[in-house]
Amino acid sequence: MYFSKEQLEVANSVDLHDFLLQNGEPLEKAGIGSYRLKNNHSMVVTGNKWYDFAETRGGHSVDFVKEFYSLSFQEAVGRLLGGTGYSLESLKYQSAAKKEEEPAIEFTLPEKDDNMKQTLAYLTKTRSLDGAVVQEFAKNGLIYQSKEKSKNGNIFHNAVFVGIDSEGTPKHAHKCSVHTFENRYRGNLTGSNAHYSFHWNGTSDHLFAFEAPIDLLSYITLHPYNWQKHSYVALCGVSSLAIHQYCQDHAIKQVTLCLDNDEAGLKAMERISKELLDRGIVVDQKISRLKDWNDDCKFRKNNIQHRLEQAKVQMHGRKIRNLDDLPVVSREQNVTPVSTLAVREDGATPVSMTAPKQNALYSAQKVSMDTKSQETTTTALPSEYVQELNSLKLEEPSSSESLQELPQKKMSLAEKIKALAWKGNTFLNQAHSKHATHVL
Repeated sequence: MYFSKEQLEVANSVDLHDFLLQNGEPLEKAGIGSYRLKNNHSMVVTGNKWYDFAETRGGHSVDFVKEFYSLSFQEAVGRLLGGTGYSLESLKYQSAAKKEEEPAIEFTLPEKDDNMKQTLAYLTKTRSLDGAVVQEFAKNGLIYQSKEKSKNGNIFHNAVFVGIDSEGTPKHAHKCSVHTFENRYRGNLTGSNAHYSFHWNGTSDHLFAFEAPIDLLSYITLHPYNWQKHSYVALCGVSSLAIHQYCQDHAIKQVTLCLDNDEAGLKAMERISKELLDRGIVVDQKISRLKDWNDDCKFRKNNIQHRLEQAKVQMHGRKIRNLDDLPVVSREQNVTPVSTLAVREDGATPVSMTAPKQNALYSAQKVSMDTKSQETTTTALPSEYVQELNSLKLEEPSSSESLQELPQKKMSLAEKIKALAWKGNTFLNQAHSKHATHVL
């Protein structure tokens, strides 16, 4: 089938938003004049143009239909022309050239509620986030609960994650329903500037990047030690705009990409890594064990609660009902300084360690070398113990910090590690007495 130059121009002028709607494809707003495919969040269409942020490629209407529907060039053109007289006047689908440009919408934050009751309950109970972390963001005006009216006049609430520019002016907002039903609303507020999405300004030159605000908060919940000193940004997708803007506005030398552990997230990390390396910025990647960091966060909480409920262990005359009931080794019994309390995400042996035998990290590393096979074997600890230990990762303290200076918080990681040391040594002593040797 042959198409004239004019017919090809007509096909390439088809508005993709109109085309997809008429073909039953679900879309969601991604900005002024732009729409995102619900079944592929990395794909965005604007007029007769499209771009796949995961694949880092795009084009016009004909290329889109070829890619999206796996059609030949001739089939794609025919599909777009709709079997009509192949003229702009008789075109079945609306032309991007004829479609009125949407008026610019002023960015305005939704009304703030007088409390955060529902939002805090949703984020801490349903999403398993640390309440102290959420409160810190809220105190800085970066998270609040909205008070909005539906079309029928009913009041409803959303958790609002605010993004500000370098002068502190709100430029972006991501809203998430605080209700727990399946089809909850979540999305960016119309008029949001993607360059200034939800973030935290730290004092170091290290930036951590995530796909969603809740992933960002989940990572901090899992890695809370001295978290305020670093910077964090949620891309609200897989676009790198917010990362580049933040690096431009701040003296960032290192970026850790922590996007989702799925095909779109992994491809986006490779793409963004190349972009940042071209700018001379050091890049590394951290990948969640499950699909995203919130899944890791919820798994950790549910796993700990389940084990505590099933344990029925008496320690010092008290039943363990939560982590705060675990016994704490007195500081006087463990005075040797710890140079590194970091456990790698993949569960491997820490890079460096100076710690007494009472320390949980030392207890997890009683290694013997088989000189014939050159394979390392380790005395077994229960897998849930190792998972919990790995989840309590601490970053290496600076020379001016010590274990005694760790903040006394409800979920003090120093105390949890000491408590885990007590549990680990008890298990190892029992295992050694039975001459039981396994591999972690």
